[in-house]
Amino acid sequence: ALCEVAGASVKMNPVLGSASVTRRGGTNPAVFVPFETQATVAGKPVPLPLAPFAAHGVVYVPVLPLLSAWNGTAALDKDLGVMTLTLPGRNADQPTVLALPFSYQAGMPMQYTDTDTELYVVNLDGSNQRRLTFNTGDDALPAFSPDGRKIVFTRNGTLIARPLYGRQETELPRPDVTDPDLATSLYYPLGFAAGGAEIIFVRNPPRSNAKTSEIFSTRVDDTGAVKSLGKGNLASVSPNGKYIAFISRGDTPGHMKVNVMNADGSNLRVIDAAGGWRMSPLFSPDSTKLLYNHADLTPDGKPRMSLALCPLAGDPAPLILTPADQQDMDELDARFSPDGTQIVFMRDKAGIWLTSADGKTRRQLVESAKGLPAFTPDGAGIIYYGDNSLMQVGLDGQNADALTKRIAPTSFAIVPGNQQLLILAVPMP
Repeated sequence: ALCEVAGASVKMNPVLGSASVTRRGGTNPAVFVPFETQATVAGKPVPLPLAPFAAHGVVYVPVLPLLSAWNGTAALDKDLGVMTLTLPGRNADQPTVLALPFSYQAGMPMQYTDTDTELYVVNLDGSNQRRLTFNTGDDALPAFSPDGRKIVFTRNGTLIARPLYGRQETELPRPDVTDPDLATSLYYPLGFAAGGAEIIFVRNPPRSNAKTSEIFSTRVDDTGAVKSLGKGNLASVSPNGKYIAFISRGDTPGHMKVNVMNADGSNLRVIDAAGGWRMSPLFSPDSTKLLYNHADLTPDGKPRMSLALCPLAGDPAPLILTPADQQDMDELDARFSPDGTQIVFMRDKAGIWLTSADGKTRRQLVESAKGLPAFTPDGAGIIYYGDNSLMQVGLDGQNADALTKRIAPTSFAIVPGNQQLLILAVPMP
């Protein structure tokens, strides 16, 4: 109805899986709306639009991309049950207005009900935001191939492989399960190995911990067997794809160890076995050091997470980056700068902070933030999660700019070798 009133033509391309919508009589660009062929009539496939706008079983054509491209607006009136769409006309004082009915459950407000986490990409300057996935599951925790062209992520605990910009998805094999307690396990990718041919992943059973979680590897092209690499969790893969760092549990409660092994499971070695809590190991960009959360139990029985940096070679004595007089707050979500000389992190209730990798300097960068700080590829700025948007700010902490629109991000990653972000987010109206 919107296209008819606006004078727009629609062309479906089943090969590309997109519909091209062009508004006639103006300079408005064509808009590409993904769809899937999901129904047949008289033996012929019928393209059904993938609609991010749905409410109580009533599915609407995805009008938001069209409104955005045509500088239109939408207003919802739940009392009247009308969605009013307004498009600029050829004359400024004669806009095109279309009123469409919508359905809602009595006593419930009309709302944007696509609450599944989807994959998006956006340029680092905030332009060209695009949605990549349209499904009924939550997408999360993407891992990139070394060239940035492929990703493996989890959808409701199942491993999915796909080209970053393609549509063909492959469900990767799981290890055989004979223990009924493992039947409902969730699987999460950690990173690529073997030059991008293999994916390292972890299996987390219900009530998982360092004794029950297990690390595996398999080929991304789904041609090889699944191989167990050993028990452990909270793991990561080094940027060069050669090593895996993970946490294992010690012999006494509250005793955790930081371990590193080769990507094939060989050459297992303990990096930190001093006791206390250890979490979230992360390799430096050159794969020679390990950053992790370090804490011992305080007198009140609660650990305070500090930052520790440990070399993989030589004497692996950890350097505690958090000064003793600042260990009253948790320091989490740490990430290296591209050259490995700085670390950005969240300081509980105190915003985003920067520290040098030698621990000699530290300062607050952003006073209020929700989390997920990371350096831009050039190291000149920080991207972080603000109020329902990803934000970018310089290292001076001034002039933060929003990068995303109409989505609620849950996490993001920088595409290797590219000036783009891959974002996991819930669509918003």
